[in-house]
Amino acid sequence: MRNIALVGVGNISNKYLSGLSKSSFNLVCLVDINTSPIGIKYYKDYPLYKTIKEATSHHKLDYVLISTPPNTHDVLIKEALDQNINVLVEKLISTNINTYQALIDLARRKGLVLETLYHWQFGDEVPLVKSLITKSIKEIVIHGEDPYCDMNGHVKSSYLNLGGALIDSLPNVLSFLSLIININQLEFKGRTDIKDSVSKQIVQTNLTYNVGDTIIKIHINWLSHKNHKETTILFDDDTSIYINHSIPLVKTESLTINLSNENRLETHYLNLFGSYESRKHHELHMHLIHKFLIDQIT
Repeated sequence: MRNIALVGVGNISNKYLSGLSKSSFNLVCLVDINTSPIGIKYYKDYPLYKTIKEATSHHKLDYVLISTPPNTHDVLIKEALDQNINVLVEKLISTNINTYQALIDLARRKGLVLETLYHWQFGDEVPLVKSLITKSIKEIVIHGEDPYCDMNGHVKSSYLNLGGALIDSLPNVLSFLSLIININQLEFKGRTDIKDSVSKQIVQTNLTYNVGDTIIKIHINWLSHKNHKETTILFDDDTSIYINHSIPLVKTESLTINLSNENRLETHYLNLFGSYESRKHHELHMHLIHKFLIDQIT
């Protein structure tokens, strides 16, 4: 068993509990600067510390799982690596390419794991979709909708720390794409945005990429007031696969498979932690996704 501390006990922290409890990780404690964080009710049996350093004075930690706002990740990652602790972190490691590379280099020098958790790769529908892709792809269209804005189009206060639709949602989309296309060949073609007039954060973005002759269209929308994710894959022979990631459901001309699951996000982490081994093949995708995203925000 590998001792792990959860750093950041916020909105989605309860989604980790089932996955960690059925994995080779042993959750031993929590770290949060708040004395009564939002998710503490799910972790009443675990001690809470304010810093990683304080936690290490009470526990031998092999890993930390960092689930704090994205703009805090780089500082917390360095704190953990400096204490020779492996790091799993929600996206992103950093929005600065130099800081990102410095942390990757530090982890390599110390022989430590530094990995981003791309949970969308672990949906129940993903292995099925991969098995159904046997022909050349003409076009991929992905829609990601989240209810993170109010009726006036302003980002709700509880979601401001996510950094906007581009920073929060594009990494998940790219991580899914990395399993079905060669994202090393991804070529950016264009982007349009809508911004919140108050926070100035992007609340809707539309991106177009090519991979060879394959067209990829990504639509991310925080204005829709619903949580819905779907993908349509169109092949050269005009057949298609439709994926509703939110149910999840997979549909082709000849079959419909409903993998109905009310706890989609919890299942992602259950699959992720349940099968976790440090993934060297994941490293290239992690680098590319950070590069593509940082290119978009700088």
